[in-house]
Amino acid sequence: MLPSYLIVEMFPRLQIDAGGGVCVEYERGGPVIRRDCADIDYLVVEPYKGVSRRAVPASPFSNGEAEFLDFYIVGGFGLSRYRILVRNGRASLRRIHDVDLFNGFVKSGEYRVVEKAFENYVREYASGCVFGCLASMALAGVSGIPLPDGAFERRGKIYHAPGLAVYVDTRGRSNTIVEIAASAQKAEDFREITTGLFKEAYGVHWAYMGRLLALSPSMLLDLFLSSPRRAVVGPAL
Repeated sequence: MLPSYLIVEMFPRLQIDAGGGVCVEYERGGPVIRRDCADIDYLVVEPYKGVSRRAVPASPFSNGEAEFLDFYIVGGFGLSRYRILVRNGRASLRRIHDVDLFNGFVKSGEYRVVEKAFENYVREYASGCVFGCLASMALAGVSGIPLPDGAFERRGKIYHAPGLAVYVDTRGRSNTIVEIAASAQKAEDFREITTGLFKEAYGVHWAYMGRLLALSPSMLLDLFLSSPRRAVVGPAL
């Protein structure tokens, strides 16, 4: 797993050692490319190591024809991933929609900035859940699931209430797989459960928004989103 580079308002400038030097600087409207940084100050998220502050140029990758580096920018309520490409001394920027910033994340160093990034990620996703929301996460150090107040019914590893279903598969303290499905009307509950889990865990193996067909609960949870025939008090996991 490769490290991720992150710029935010507090750590706003990423210098890339490509094409004679390229600076990417945080702006509220999006990143700005400059020739040089007055002061280098950015974050690196290293899988299973933590989050550290850096003040030296980052080394890009190369495909033989061009040099490139992916980075994330967190600002306001947004999280965006970009790729800067340097070819023949000229730099270009494009948006990338895949997000893998949280895979292998551990709470060490400047990790609270990544918590903010995750909140933005979930908030943006949940705001567009027209046909429903789904999250898949593998967590470390989770002792309980922050279910909202209300009545839940349990069937095996699935807890469900009208418009909301949570699959929990605990495999010791180091690995708890959780999938959350919600109707569009329950998007706020979906957001609270998902961000609550991220805050409680001391590590995250993976975290994705949307349907992952490789994991069977993604399809199974759809069966538990209708109104249950009988409801009981929500469990304390």
